Amino acid sequence: MAPTTTETETGGDRSGDAVGGGWQLGRLLGSGGMASVYAATDPAGRQAAIKLLHPEMARRRELKERFLREAYVANRIGHPSVVKILDHADGPDVFLVVELLEGEPLSARLGRASELSVSVPWRAPGDAAGERVRFYFVVRDGRGGADWSARTLCLLP
Repeated sequence: MAPTTTETETGGDRSGDAVGGGWQLGRLLGSGGMASVYAATDPAGRQAAIKLLHPEMARRRELKERFLREAYVANRIGHPSVVKILDHADGPDVFLVVELLEGEPLSARLGRASELSVSVPWRAPGDAAGERVRFYFVVRDGRGGADWSARTLCLLP
């Protein structure tokens, strides 16, 4: 069976592949228009998330530069609600190594709407009540901006 256009543009599911420096890609956590995110393990056994730029996007210099700028911008913010970008690679595979969050996307919680009340308790780090929310920082049009969509917000225990 021939790959679909989407699989060709995104490179398909790369679970099981090794990328830059021996990172072993595990399960696919999510995929969007520019990149796919995988759970990953490095040769020393450390866990992280790999945000892998789709090959079609990596061929476009301005998109690749914007993607890599995400690491610098996110780390400059240095806020507990923004994931830490641990490393990056700009080689055959263009990717960010990101702190791996254990939780669930807000979209999954919203999918179980019967479990939600009108008010979902969230807390900023350090608050005593509610749930903690973390988000992946993205760069749009060369400016920093938070992607507040339900699939990029992660509810933590």
